[in-house]
Amino acid sequence: MFQPLGTKIQSDGILELEFSKTKLEQFVRVIPKASCAVLQVMVFNFELDGEHCELIKVNDMEIPLNLTDFPRAKLMLKTTQKGARALIIALGISYLSEGIPNDDKRYYGCQISHAWHLQDGVEVEFVTLVEEKIEVVEKVGGISWEMG
Repeated sequence: MFQPLGTKIQSDGILELEFSKTKLEQFVRVIPKASCAVLQVMVFNFELDGEHCELIKVNDMEIPLNLTDFPRAKLMLKTTQKGARALIIALGISYLSEGIPNDDKRYYGCQISHAWHLQDGVEVEFVTLVEEKIEVVEKVGGISWEMG
């Protein structure tokens, strides 16, 4: 995937995903003998202080490789945002040759494209940095290093 996935988390729990209109070769790689690219999207929404999780499987998007332009694609997903949550989006891509999956593993790909730590729908830091305090002890007859 060359085109980044646009995302927006709305206050009502709607997760908006969008790929902008662009030239096809700027959206996906066109590979030999492939007739279609298959884009897969999974959304994982985990409750961090409990056991609830949502696994949202989006229907695969088949993109014919004979197009000049990728037209644009938009998707709205309802997600739970109450409490402390980790919201993760994973993208996968594979190819078809005349409707048959391409077996060449060089052309399979997957990545995590977005990850958020949410508290009641508001993005917060994943990790709060704690400043360590180090006690400096001076020894008689010399100067000690200050650590930290």
